[in-house]
Amino acid sequence: MLLFLLFCFVSVSAELPKYQVDLNVAPEERWKHIVPQYKHDIRDLIFTAEHQLPWLFIKPIKYLSKNYFIEIPKYIGSYGDEIIGISHYTNISLSDIVLYNIFYELFSLCTSFVISSNDTIIHGRNLDFGVLMENIVPLLKRITIHVDFVKNGTVVFRSHTFAGLVGVFTGMKPFSHSITVNQRFALNGGYMGIIKWFNNKKPKWNSLVVRDLLEGNYNYTSALDVLSNIELVAPIYYIIGGLNNKDGALITRERYYNLHPVYLNSSDFIFQTNHDHWDEPFYFDDRTTNGRHFLRNNIHNINSTEVLLKTKPTLNKITIYGSIMIPKIDYMYGFIQNCEGECHSINLF
Repeated sequence: MLLFLLFCFVSVSAELPKYQVDLNVAPEERWKHIVPQYKHDIRDLIFTAEHQLPWLFIKPIKYLSKNYFIEIPKYIGSYGDEIIGISHYTNISLSDIVLYNIFYELFSLCTSFVISSNDTIIHGRNLDFGVLMENIVPLLKRITIHVDFVKNGTVVFRSHTFAGLVGVFTGMKPFSHSITVNQRFALNGGYMGIIKWFNNKKPKWNSLVVRDLLEGNYNYTSALDVLSNIELVAPIYYIIGGLNNKDGALITRERYYNLHPVYLNSSDFIFQTNHDHWDEPFYFDDRTTNGRHFLRNNIHNINSTEVLLKTKPTLNKITIYGSIMIPKIDYMYGFIQNCEGECHSINLF
């Protein structure tokens, strides 16, 4: 095992570029020092996704984007103002920037896990994106960044994200808690929730809920309660970690309620991909078996966490970045992932 660890660290992954977003600044201006340098990549990403995603998916998305999505910023407060500012400073249409922000609510995959390690937890995650559209993977890697959101000179929370994405799919509030989001497939899915949102504006966007819980006055316990009960736009998996070695949970969400939660106090790890934990893995995608085997048979520390994130099939052709978080010591490390040689591809068909 020691040789395996040493071998893995010979190959160096690129760390994420780091930026600050100042929450004291007007929302429309918060991203102006970041997004202009990424505007061409964002535009290429939108174009590539539209032309590679099958007609069955892109047709309704584009219809909603052109006719309805442009209204979304009006109803999501300062987050909407940030989106308007991002549109302005990238010179990309507001409807396309809204689509760029909504897209990840519907199509991201991911692996997330929390593990007990001595007197605290370690929260690991790989973000996978590009099912049915693998050509966007290198584009996403080019816009992946680390952002510290600060207020009055103090870091409120940290996020690994894509430039110009106002929601949070991987984030940590220092000395408090960390949250990651994994896609969940369900018949009562995101399209239904979006329609419901346009009807009454009540469901909450999954990634904006996470940002609320990192930016606001929440701790592990209060954030866990919100994630378990709030009405959502789409079914999702929330994985949350806290300060102590039993502060970890997997929240499997339908849009209206929580299903079969798992808490770290019943095990020394929780490992989640994109299937319900009470079901067998999908025939086309079994990252779970190898991931759980690794965690059962290896020590739990930062080094082994990074090894697991860089081990196939946890690492696969559409893995964009890896993240390691320890809220108790304010540690958040992210790196661009590169799957070399023969790599697993998550294909639905």
